[in-house]
Amino acid sequence: QWLDHLPEQINTITERYQLSQLERADYMNYNYLMTGYQDDTPIMLKLSMFTHLINNEITCLTAYQDRGAIKMLAHEPGMILMERAQPGTMLKDHYAHDDEHTITIYCDCAQQLHSAPTPEKHSLPTLPAMLTTLDQDLDIPCHLQTQAQQLRDQLLASNRSQSVLLHGD
Repeated sequence: QWLDHLPEQINTITERYQLSQLERADYMNYNYLMTGYQDDTPIMLKLSMFTHLINNEITCLTAYQDRGAIKMLAHEPGMILMERAQPGTMLKDHYAHDDEHTITIYCDCAQQLHSAPTPEKHSLPTLPAMLTTLDQDLDIPCHLQTQAQQLRDQLLASNRSQSVLLHGD
């Protein structure tokens, strides 16, 4: 049923936000993604039937504004309109040439995002909750699962006082 109404939803959003040149993105997963323009600004339109996931992303992106994250231009239930990242040289391409500088850039970015205040009321996933997956029966060698559990426990013990926002992606 959600897919049946998708073309109508796209048309409504296109008119409401004055979007142009919308094209379906090739790299979709759980969401329907489109690239295009709002005036001269390259945009990404993300539509999802999983409104709780989009709501979590909206909460996170709102907190991340002005901290190095992509700019969210508008949002509605099940929809995010955001600036489209226009990559130049990918950071991963620098790693082989200058791994220390690359790691410094990654860490600086993480520190910027982690400086975002955690909203008092939210339904965002927490790191401890996400890592409970390691306690399930996984289809991996036992020694690797045990090692992962030990590393998880060390990470969580070293970071008890700091709570940071986790974006689903």
